[in-house]
Formats: sequence, C-alpha cells, structure tokens
Amino acid sequence: MLAWKLLRKWYVRAALEVGAILFLWFFVIQVRPTSGSSMLPTLKEGAYAFVDRISYRFCAPARGDVIMFKSNERPGMFFCKRVIGLPGETIAIRDGQVYINELPLREPYIIGNRLWQVPPTRIGGRQAYVLGDNRGMALIRHYHGLVAYRNILGRLIGKRYDFDEGND
Repeated sequence: MLAWKLLRKWYVRAALEVGAILFLWFFVIQVRPTSGSSMLPTLKEGAYAFVDRISYRFCAPARGDVIMFKSNERPGMFFCKRVIGLPGETIAIRDGQVYINELPLREPYIIGNRLWQVPPTRIGGRQAYVLGDNRGMALIRHYHGLVAYRNILGRLIGKRYDFDEGND
C-alpha cells in the first residue's frame, strides 16, 4: 500500500519515467542523425536512424542487415553500412560485382556502379565486411571494409526524415 501511495507522487513517477527512458536510450534503441550519400537510396542525407542496440547481444549480424558502427579511424564518428560479408568468407569486387567465395552476390538495393575493384579479402572471426548501397560514388570516398563486431552499435530498424519539419 505504501508503494502505491509513493508511485502516485509526481516526482517519484517522473524519476521512474526518466530512468526508463534513459535505459531504453542507452541499452535498447537509439536515434542518431545520419549524413552523407553512401547509403542512398536506403538512407537519405539528414535521416534519423533508429538503431536496435540489443538484438546483436543474442545473435550475429546477418548479410543484408544495415548496421551502425563506430569508426576506428575517426573517434566519435558512426557510420551506417550494409553487411555483405560474414566471418570465414572471402569477398572480392571485380568490375563492380561483389563475389562471396567466388559466387556473385545478388544486391537489388544498390544504385549506380563505378566498376569498383577490390582484391580478395578473407573475413576473420567476429568481423563483418560492409559496403554502402550507393556504388555510384568513387571507392576512395566510400568507407568500406572490415568491421569488428565489438564496434557495431546496432542494427537499423527504422528511419525518419522529418523531425524538424515545420520548425523554420
């Protein structure tokens, strides 16, 4: 009975609600802004990405997942890319076509093709190979490559473009 009376107090309820929101923010779902054009048409410039932070604690990333990960080269930077290669596989790109263990990968989500060339790369354990969907960009301007699982923030589960719409 005492607990119910305490919960009816606004300041206790407010503290519990703030605690629940912080828990969800740090451990379950985060919303982060995106920039750049390497994930067109999947993510447009200025989109807000909803990132599921919990599912990869129970399973590994799958081919085709769009993930957000932290950069080793640029501390504090996060990238969104698509997982195309998994641990133990060998990936190569010849004339813009991605090959996994010498078999061509079907990728209906990509736009453009700059006929990229990437030599065969063996993917180690607890790593994924990532690429953006906009292959019309020059490879030099496009982050791609191996990402350690420990650097993966989570899986993209949604996006939104208009949070600040009408606030001109």
